[in-house]
Amino acid sequence: MTTITAPPKDSGDDGGTGHLEELRTDPIGLMRRVREECGDVGEFRLADKDVVLLTGADA
Repeated sequence: MTTITAPPKDSGDDGGTGHLEELRTDPIGLMRRVREECGDVGEFRLADKDVVLLTGADA
């Protein structure tokens, strides 16, 4: 049986719009930070949606 785990969440969620402002002003920086904090699979929030970022060859 396969076990499913939730991806790690990054820091920096402002509690309101999530990372929308950061995505608007520095989208590459946001993606880099999520990868640095979470690894190949990481989660961040845009408005009321959870977004999973997959990076790297093994993701």
